[in-house]
Amino acid sequence: MKTAFSKITTSPKEFIFKKDNLKLVCKLKRLNKNTVFLDGVILGEITLFCDRCSEEFKEQINWPLQLRLSNVAVKEAEDLDIIEFINSDIDFETILDSEVDSYKLSYHYCQKCKESDEEFEREF
Repeated sequence: MKTAFSKITTSPKEFIFKKDNLKLVCKLKRLNKNTVFLDGVILGEITLFCDRCSEEFKEQINWPLQLRLSNVAVKEAEDLDIIEFINSDIDFETILDSEVDSYKLSYHYCQKCKESDEEFEREF
């Protein structure tokens, strides 16, 4: 799902985008000519791999998001929470995919490993 950058106003507007087992619920509000603020949450179930035992498992997520969306190239990023949409269309699938990929980069442990007292090898 896409929406034109130019259609976002200073009054927050709600959008809901669903893909597979995930849902992005957000409000978009124009900050200035080239920037829109996204305040939302990703809800649903994702498949992860345990960073300890490598087993695949499912996890429910309720992950809040606050991002700035820009329709011009940002020369100096003050923070990493900026997504550029140079073609002037805000693409919700791109936002969802990007943020889920970022979530997956964190450490995740299956329930068995979270509850285990067994020591595992550590390298120092």
